Amino acid sequence: MKYNYEPEIVAMKCFFPYSNHQLLEDGRHSWDVIAKPMGDKGPKYHLMAVCDHNHPHNNTYGGSVKVYCLNPDLDEISKKINKRLPHVLRDQWGNPYICTGKKENFHSGQKKANDHQLVSTVAHAIGRAIGFTYALQCYMDGVIGDELWQDYY
Repeated sequence: MKYNYEPEIVAMKCFFPYSNHQLLEDGRHSWDVIAKPMGDKGPKYHLMAVCDHNHPHNNTYGGSVKVYCLNPDLDEISKKINKRLPHVLRDQWGNPYICTGKKENFHSGQKKANDHQLVSTVAHAIGRAIGFTYALQCYMDGVIGDELWQDYY
């Protein structure tokens, strides 16, 4: 059975109205989002959520939605702060992506919520990734230290 992406598209337009949905050349669905975790005066993070071909599933950490940080580059940030970034995994090509949750916390499929058949795994993943960018920025700005940074997310 082919997955119906319409609830994902509707939820992303609702929660992230400026997101850009596209179909990649290999057939995967993706969304671009510009996040400003510190508000208009802070840096921008260009995030891209990409669904696996077999979306939805919760076979891996973060489930079937990988959120990449296209800008700034997570590897460059890691080098700059001279530490490995927690909650950053690598895809099959070695590209870093943000782990947006433990596999047991990932909600795959559609569930009834407030009389609507709509639960968006993509919107959830983007929300968690924005939380990660906020914690990362707080860490880089010295607002939180090592212990809290490791446990925050």
